[in-house]
Formats: sequence, C-alpha cells, structure tokens
Amino acid sequence: MLNRGEYLTTEELINSGVFIVGDNVRIARTCTITEPESLCIGDNARIDGYTTITGKVNIGNNVHVGSNCALIGGGYITLEPYSGLSHGVKLFSVADDLSGEHMVNPTNNNTNPKEGHIILKRFAVACAGAIIMPDVTLEEGAVLGALSMATKDLKEWGIYTGTPPRRVKNRVKKMREMV
Repeated sequence: MLNRGEYLTTEELINSGVFIVGDNVRIARTCTITEPESLCIGDNARIDGYTTITGKVNIGNNVHVGSNCALIGGGYITLEPYSGLSHGVKLFSVADDLSGEHMVNPTNNNTNPKEGHIILKRFAVACAGAIIMPDVTLEEGAVLGALSMATKDLKEWGIYTGTPPRRVKNRVKKMREMV
C-alpha cells in the first residue's frame, strides 16, 4: 500500500494541541509527536514520515525534516528558517550520564542526564544518519556530513565529516541571495 501525500491538516494539528502551526505546514500522518503543546512549526515546513518529535522543538519557516528522523527533547531544539535534516538524522537534546556514577534509563530516579540546546542556524544541514548531541550549534550554512556525529559546535559555512567532525571544505553563500 502506498502512502502518498497523506499529511495532517492544519485543523488536526491545532486540535491535537500543537502550540503554533504556520501556513502550508505538512506533517506526515505516520509521524509521532509526544508533546504537541511544546511544538512550534513555521510556514512552509515539512516533516516526512516516521519521524518522532518529543520535547521542546521550534521548527522555523521553510524547514524540511526527512523521514525517520528523531528530535528528542529534554533541552530545546531549534531549527532556524531554511535549515534541514536529511533522512535518519537524530537530535538528542538530552543524554544519559554514562560515567557509572548514575543509572542510565528513565525507569528509576538515580539518573543525571545532560540537557542542552541544539540549534541549526539558517541554511545549516545535517545529512543522512547524522547525530547531534546536547549543547551543539551548527552555525549559519554549516553542513554535518552523512553518518557523522557532532558533540561540539560547527562553524559557519563549512562542510564537516566524520566523528568527531572535521572541516573538509568551505561552502559558498549564494543561497543567501535566493530568499
């Protein structure tokens, strides 16, 4: 069975409790949004199928989130206008303390998770399968390459690959003129 163009309507999003819904928003019906009251989504944004969104998430205008992404709140996640997530990207604005000093799952009270804001500035992109951890900013125009993991900020207008990411190339700024 094909699932073509099956998006939630604006009325359905508002009735589900999404805090702010812009114009021309398309969220696939197969997405999971666990805390709709903490989601703000701007004009012309699209979220593809099987994406999960939890926690405090602010998605700006003209943002695309590919299929099978996970935006896991705890801290805040901000996707500024014209930023994007390719398929299978994972954003974790909260992460367990793995030192052994604390437990590491939500079934008990002796945890010490690290929370932090994740920000993708204008024109920043995380490519397929990339992972971004708490307290990381991708500055304007930064690109995190496929299957890379960022635990520290990435400077503007660079293309970064690997774990930890290394700047491998500069990125031109022509797209600034297109909006």
